Amino acid sequence: RRYFEARRWPQLYGLLREGIVSLAIFKDQKPEAGWLEKGVRRKAERRVSALARSWENNLVGPLTESQQSLARVWNQVSDVRNKLLHSGMRREVVGVPKPDAGLFDELQQLLAGDFTAHFGGGSGCLLVAPLGVRTGRGALFSALRMAEPDTLCVLCSEESQNLVADIVRAAEYSGPVDRFILPDPFSGVADVKRLVSDIRKRLASADEVIISLTGGTTLMTCTMQQIAHVSRLLHRPTRRRILLDRRSPAEQEKDPYVASDWIDWDTEFADGEEDCA
Repeated sequence: RRYFEARRWPQLYGLLREGIVSLAIFKDQKPEAGWLEKGVRRKAERRVSALARSWENNLVGPLTESQQSLARVWNQVSDVRNKLLHSGMRREVVGVPKPDAGLFDELQQLLAGDFTAHFGGGSGCLLVAPLGVRTGRGALFSALRMAEPDTLCVLCSEESQNLVADIVRAAEYSGPVDRFILPDPFSGVADVKRLVSDIRKRLASADEVIISLTGGTTLMTCTMQQIAHVSRLLHRPTRRRILLDRRSPAEQEKDPYVASDWIDWDTEFADGEEDCA
């Protein structure tokens, strides 16, 4: 409040944002776990950001009043803080951002109450996999056998979607199947953004997301990478896998339903993105 009274807006919003991160740490885990450690604070920040993003886009089921309040406060504080700390380098005019009158009261209620920034989940393990016509059958079969998911989302073409029923039957998978159609699996870049948006709710409701990078066209594989990125933004525990079938192409074509080697891409080639546990 002293910063507010002194109209020191950059310090005020910077402190508010860091205070929300600290609050999330203290509410969700033991404070002695290292609440000033960079890694601990980064995970808490990502968790609150994911909650706010999901609330804003209605990606998950009903949130508690405290979670909605946290999301609302985080969005308000972060937006103004970013405007100020980027020194007004935005296209729109950045005016003096006087805080909403109820902001401090809402923060006080969050501080006094019980809440968690953890959200979503409940639908178990989600496997997201591509399905190309030529090489996709064996890859999807192996992914189903290895992942043993609760829910399956398949990225298909108009042609390859007709293969799904036979593959899930061979893999003895009996859970829900969602097909996401990429009309042009070779050059339909314009459809990728829509498709990734369509799958966001499935990602948010999963407890764990496994992304298969094998079995589709180049465009399908790139789409899988984008889905993995969005899943992590939603703070879902996300792992990417590749499948290696060491048989000849002729053998694979003759008998596609043979389990392949299952490789954890995030372990083999870490790219700096932390798994969101």
